[in-house]
Amino acid sequence: PLIGSVGKGLLKQIRLILRAENIAFPGLPVEIKKTASTKVFTMNKLLTNFQHHLDEQDLSPLTIKGYLSDLGHFEGWFERVNAETLKVQRITPTDVKNYKQFLLNIERRKAGTVNRRLAALAALCKWARQTKQITSDPTENIKGVASVARSPKWLDKHEQHALKRAIENDLE
Repeated sequence: PLIGSVGKGLLKQIRLILRAENIAFPGLPVEIKKTASTKVFTMNKLLTNFQHHLDEQDLSPLTIKGYLSDLGHFEGWFERVNAETLKVQRITPTDVKNYKQFLLNIERRKAGTVNRRLAALAALCKWARQTKQITSDPTENIKGVASVARSPKWLDKHEQHALKRAIENDLE
């Protein structure tokens, strides 16, 4: 029914778009051909290559582990929200902004956590741009979250008394 109501020229355009995006659509025969020259890596391969890059940068093993964990969190969010497998080429500035808002408003993460997760994503995108996997960095104009200043800590009565005694003893 769908194919019969669409002109042949439009159907050909739809097939080309779906083939380019590697999308299968029920009722619309689309051949998907993978070529060896395709630069689109699976996320596992991409993260493995990124991990090697981080190792070469002499980062702490805990930093690398944290980055990979944070990127795994982003991958899960991206795939749930966009209903597509994450490829670094598919990340947009809107995705990054929405992820930041998700962390703040839905997960209610603190500024430090949000900034760390955004830093991991920014490091990945910067590396992907340097290795010519993407042409622009979707994290480039995304600002971190300002930390909330801690309120001053007050001394309890016992600590106040001890401070007064120490001052009095020093004055004598």
